[in-house]
Amino acid sequence: MKINRILSVCLLAALMLLFLVVPASADADPNFDWDIYRVDTSEWLSYPDYAKYSGIVYEVRFYDMSSGAIKGYNWEFGEDDWWGSTEENPIKVFTEDEAEDEAYSIEVKLTVTDSSGIPYFITKQVYLEEGGFNLKKIYELTPEPTAAPTPLPTAAPTPVPTQIPTPTPEPTPAASHVIELPGISGELNKLQTLSTDYIGLIKEIFRKIGIVKD
Repeated sequence: MKINRILSVCLLAALMLLFLVVPASADADPNFDWDIYRVDTSEWLSYPDYAKYSGIVYEVRFYDMSSGAIKGYNWEFGEDDWWGSTEENPIKVFTEDEAEDEAYSIEVKLTVTDSSGIPYFITKQVYLEEGGFNLKKIYELTPEPTAAPTPLPTAAPTPVPTQIPTPTPEPTPAASHVIELPGISGELNKLQTLSTDYIGLIKEIFRKIGIVKD
């Protein structure tokens, strides 16, 4: 009886020690979402990201939506994917042949590791064609047109004002003391002639009556 009691105490102490040494696991809840873009590589010949592809490819952009204390990520894109990705938000490109081999349905698995090193995973189907079970819109990805440089406006030449010549003032003629009165001078001449005749007539009368002598 005493031995059993000692063993029970030792077992309880061991369990308490185990809880003190091993930290409690920080639970993680893995989750993710994605967007799909159909790319015609013939329109992207000048872009190095698509240089190794030809024809139609499907670019899937994954977004991590996990919660908890996440320490690491591990993505697996289908059964034939040997490399996967350890990025938080990876981008995966599937060729037309790869999509056709998988019947346009790719099983994607995300495994996250919490701060205690315990893995949690989630698996979702990614459909690369519209309709059926696919609830995602597939976007057409086209290159952005290169913006044409905006021509700089040509500065209009500043018009030079035409110099207007200053008119030379005409000299003012000096005032003459002789006043020309056309028409009046002729009348004066007539009056002068008549007055001369009257004076001569008066002198002749005075001479006859003896008032004026020669």
